[in-house]
Amino acid sequence: MTRKWNNVDITFLTSKVGLSKAENHLDAVVYALEYLTEGVGPYPWPHLTFVDPPLSGSGAGGMEYTTLFTTAGSGRVPSFMKMPEMVTIHEFGHAYFMGILASNEFEEPWLDEGVNSYWEQRIVDHYYGGGYGLLRLPFMKMSDTDQGRLGYISSESRAIASNDLPSWMYPHDTYSMMSYNKAATWLHTLQGIIGDETMDNLFREYYRRWAFRHPSGRDFISVVNDVVTNEHGDRFGENMNWFFDQVLYGKGICDYRVSGITNNRIRSYSGVVEGDSVTYTRADRKSDTLFISRVSIERLGDLMLPVQILIRFDNGDEVLESWDGKASYMDFEYTGSRRVVSAIIDPHDRIDMDVNRINNSLTLEPTRTVTRRMLNKFVLMMQMMISIFTI
Repeated sequence: MTRKWNNVDITFLTSKVGLSKAENHLDAVVYALEYLTEGVGPYPWPHLTFVDPPLSGSGAGGMEYTTLFTTAGSGRVPSFMKMPEMVTIHEFGHAYFMGILASNEFEEPWLDEGVNSYWEQRIVDHYYGGGYGLLRLPFMKMSDTDQGRLGYISSESRAIASNDLPSWMYPHDTYSMMSYNKAATWLHTLQGIIGDETMDNLFREYYRRWAFRHPSGRDFISVVNDVVTNEHGDRFGENMNWFFDQVLYGKGICDYRVSGITNNRIRSYSGVVEGDSVTYTRADRKSDTLFISRVSIERLGDLMLPVQILIRFDNGDEVLESWDGKASYMDFEYTGSRRVVSAIIDPHDRIDMDVNRINNSLTLEPTRTVTRRMLNKFVLMMQMMISIFTI
């Protein structure tokens, strides 16, 4: 099958079984062409060929060259899973991150597989399922970004090595987790810190400087430092080396938690001076009772990343605080008639490196909404299983 996108002639080769999903694969590669051309730089070749091997040749799937790659699926994956489309987008992406930007995959695999995984996740989640691009069922949704992050945060070996090792030196089978998953996760975190527009601009500049050359990790970091400083000045420091020293060249993890919320009533006192002594009498305050409210935040991991904390009060007010994350703890205090009812660290989920988001929030007014939602999903899942077994 063939298709044309702008000046690019696309050819897709598959088996008879694979024909059922051919349009899906062609759509996926066009999405990747559109997105990477806009976000990174133009695709320079006038042709592109990719192959979906039959099930008997599935071992040949998932291999990349600049204008030729193999995908996977063989027409046998259900439509609610976008795994075949994800593979197509990923393998095409290597035309950029390996081909045009020809880094050394063996010496710095994160600069090839990690960067490519980051863009693959962005593309899949942009075009499929409103941010939940990989899996969409009534009772379960998952984004491609989340599955990559899950591969990193769920690994018991996530902190045994830094992310800058050559491919042959990763211990205990951590090559894939480190090179693909961790690298993509901290790239999403970098995007969360510096912003979407700056992230795209630095990749456009990376393409402009290094297309058809052989960039190293240090070259990429130099581009990041130049673009971020040009657009934000010293907002994030003299440069971004502090970030890469931790996530790329370091082994630490990121974990912030809300450790407590307190609201203590202020007891008001009046004093009467008699000679050398002072007698205090407590004045009862009812209608204008004041509180000292405190939200306590702790950094449990080694990584020091800036975070925001959304604090809500019982009168409906909200305050968005910022913390550089450098100290081991931080307390936010408020005095007034309102009381704190909840606090959420990283409310917009910008710090993907945080390995435990469950402890990022605390509320004094729990609701049954989450429990009800989970119960509904369980019921839907059971109904689907019953339907399957009674077919």
